[in-house]
Order: sequence, then structure tokens, then C-alpha cells
Amino acid sequence: MTLPSTRPIGPSAATTVDFWRLAAITLSAQLLAVRNQRALFVAVVIGAVALAVSLASLALLLDAAWALVIGAVYIAVLTISIVGAVLLYAAWRLLDPKRLVFLSSTRGASLDVRFKRSVMSFDNHGRLPGDSSAAALRAQVANWAGTLPHHVDVRAQNSRVADLYAKQFPELTPEAPDAFGRVQMSGQHIR
Repeated sequence: MTLPSTRPIGPSAATTVDFWRLAAITLSAQLLAVRNQRALFVAVVIGAVALAVSLASLALLLDAAWALVIGAVYIAVLTISIVGAVLLYAAWRLLDPKRLVFLSSTRGASLDVRFKRSVMSFDNHGRLPGDSSAAALRAQVANWAGTLPHHVDVRAQNSRVADLYAKQFPELTPEAPDAFGRVQMSGQHIR
């Protein structure tokens, strides 16, 4: 399936020049998801407690200096892995031939539009902290989507984004979240 030749009025389509901006928005959205989704937050807290307990036991078994070295290496590898995953994901978003990534006019919010067969879906809604242009971006992309001949499949990343969609587009109603926390929106006629 080819991507539409038209673009929404207002937001700009991201290019490889916008890689670092998109990576920052992606990291911000992922951190917000960890903070807002209880299961992910609990997993991070359990991981931090397990790290603290293992470092304390290493300090008792070995020398405290070795425990600090092992802890520092572990934290460095974890940090590099997380940042690497975010950078790779941002690159994939830009290079995916079936996806358009739109940035708001302030370049502080992003929204992906994926095309698969005759279905168009919104994905990866994210914004930088303090940016207030996400609602305008969603509205502009939704107005543009209404002019296209595709069926629009709206899935929110989590319940909070689903509530934002429902407030902004009253014709959409959230359904029960799936196992990953994504919420399917019904009444999918954004026109």
C-alpha cells in the first residue's frame, strides 16, 4: 500500500533530520508510560529493590569496592540498553515505509500514522514535558484522516491517552484495555 500524497495542515512530517527530537519525545513518552502504568512501575521498583539487595549481599560477601564496581557496571549496561532501544525505535519509526510520523508545530509532540492494507491507525502519541501542542496535533491529523479513503482504527497507548481521545473526539468511546494496556476505541468515524 502506498502512503497518501496529501499531508495534514499544520504539523510537519518528520524526516531523518528530526531524529534526535523524535528520540527525545519517544524517551519522554516511555518514561511517562512507566510512571503511569502501575504494572510497569511496580516492575521497575522491584528491579531497583532487587539491585539494592544484591549489591548489599555482594558487599557482605566480597569487598564493598567490588560491589560498587559490579553495581556501576550493571547500571551502565542497563542505561545503555534502554537508551539504545529508544534510539533504535526512533530510527525504525522514521524508516518504516508504512508509517508517517507527524510533529506538532512546536515540534514538541509526535503522532504516528500507520497504514496497513486499507486500515490506517494512530500510534505512538508522545510529547515532551511542558509541551501543550499535542491536542492540536491530534485534531489536525484527525481532520486530515477524515479526508482519506481508509478505515481509521484508533488504539490508544493507555487509558490516559484513551481519555484524551474520548474528550477530544466525543464520537470515540474507549473499550477495555488489552494485556499490554492498549485501549481500542470504538465508534471509529473521525470525519
